Amino acid sequence: MTKRRAGKATTSTPGMPQVPPRLLSPASQRAVVVVTPLKSRWPKIVTAIALVAALIAAGVYALTSLLGSEQAGGTRTPEEAIARFVRDANAADLLGVLDILVPSEREAWIDPLKQMFVDGRRLRVLPGTADIDALRGADLQLTTPTEAAEMVAPDAAAAEVRGSVASSLTFGGFNPVGTTARTVAFRVVAVRDGARWYISVWHSLAENLRTHSLRQLSWPSTQSAVTLGSPTPIEAVSRMLSAIEALSLKELIPLLDPVDAAVLQRVAPWFLDGTQQALDELVRRSGLTLRLSDPQFVATTKGNNSTVTFSDLQIVAKSNNVNVSIRDNCGIFTSYGQADTRECLGDAEGTRDALEQQLVRLGVAPVTLRGILVYDDVRRALDGLKGVGVAVHNVGGQWYVDPTGTVVRLMLGMLSNGTPDEAQSLADDLRTLVSLVGGDPVEGAGTQPDVTNSRPGQAGQPGTVDEYGRYTECLAKPTFDDARSCMGEGILNGRFPRTMVDGSFLAPECGWRGSRFDPSIARLSGDSYVRLVRGAAACMKVRISSGFLIASQMPFELVRSECLKGVNPSRMNATQAKEYFNCQLAG
Repeated sequence: MTKRRAGKATTSTPGMPQVPPRLLSPASQRAVVVVTPLKSRWPKIVTAIALVAALIAAGVYALTSLLGSEQAGGTRTPEEAIARFVRDANAADLLGVLDILVPSEREAWIDPLKQMFVDGRRLRVLPGTADIDALRGADLQLTTPTEAAEMVAPDAAAAEVRGSVASSLTFGGFNPVGTTARTVAFRVVAVRDGARWYISVWHSLAENLRTHSLRQLSWPSTQSAVTLGSPTPIEAVSRMLSAIEALSLKELIPLLDPVDAAVLQRVAPWFLDGTQQALDELVRRSGLTLRLSDPQFVATTKGNNSTVTFSDLQIVAKSNNVNVSIRDNCGIFTSYGQADTRECLGDAEGTRDALEQQLVRLGVAPVTLRGILVYDDVRRALDGLKGVGVAVHNVGGQWYVDPTGTVVRLMLGMLSNGTPDEAQSLADDLRTLVSLVGGDPVEGAGTQPDVTNSRPGQAGQPGTVDEYGRYTECLAKPTFDDARSCMGEGILNGRFPRTMVDGSFLAPECGWRGSRFDPSIARLSGDSYVRLVRGAAACMKVRISSGFLIASQMPFELVRSECLKGVNPSRMNATQAKEYFNCQLAG
């Protein structure tokens, strides 16, 4: 790990070989690209908790207006706390829901949520009249548990709450819950704080993870949590950067605020060893190294809270295939032995082109990003993060990194710098992303490999991570012929299924090598590009009709050429690209 120099610290106070024909013939089964929703209970749990969180968010705003800094609430027993939570949630009594929340969790969001309501109304993400009544439309029908709460730890008791949840609430045009009632069942945890019992969101999330784990887990004691404070805010942030550089969760978690991250630190024994081993294995296989150097820190401290900003930080990340170096909002990208690309955040068009160039090298259609994101809006939103630092909190005379405070400040920074039009544009972009991930599949899209079959004879089963990883290793080869040779060997040796391979490698006679291996495609005129696409697509369709290929192996760029409207995607502006992308999705 690189020795960190703290720098100036200022503190202020305010080509394929011959392969047996059977390997080049299609698998006996068909495969289609589908997005299948999870069947487990976990998404329903998340849905319910998301709505409860929304109730809490509005409740914080109202409660602090009425009660100020006064801490109220709590019950004599855990059963009473859980019963009150169910009663108030069913009644959409925001004050009641918030009142029963453990004070340390409630207080972390008081001031930030006030500002979020202000900015949300200004950006028209929330109605101009949004207040405690803005969340009416929540429909929870939960049943109070009749059995005694289970003491899962000396200071925590849990019970399962069942019922249904639906909502007509929208946030920036989104309904995160849905208007159709869904049955839910999730564990709610009450914790003891002093002599009173309160509901804890973080404990409840952890308890649901515990009970859904395949392993037998028990709650560790509060004394099992390991923390490591620092004498100054700057030292706390410097240690955090060192832990990130070392890619060490074991070093990072103890540095976090023991109040805000208390539950995470307490349950770390459940996951830390396994997660760190998986991370270490990823580092070993990818050759990943990370170096953070030369930060110049500035700490602004007020009481027990401090914000640490840093400048001149250089970030260098290297792996077997990709190198990235970032400094002063500019990045140098090198991938698969290609020439360096240097781009800066302030250059919206340059940033877009750089990102698309990297995706082309990865085998992803370059129009994808341009069809989703309006880079000017993204850049302006990110501009709001300038000067936003890491939140640090003093607990017992020692300084710790506050993860919730840091995330909240990042959110507020982006909100404060936006305009209503930008917010609406970003919301539109997000809807496109949501429809792409959770909507109908794209017929014939195949540049991103079909991974719906893990091996011949198992139609519909997802390809394994290892299979997909081995396939992407072939995609990373420097030339089309090298990649195609790798594909043939991979199929022959059973490293990945044939249905995972893009049609351009299996039917090279169609004349399509894709933007990744043929950069000249980007320089074609619109008419020349359309002729090339239509000819290659017609050839691919013949191969599909004969059964040599399946529809999902059609390269993405060849899908629905009529959507091009005579324009080469590499020359499309953001509006044209968005229309093209939506046209392909609509097919």
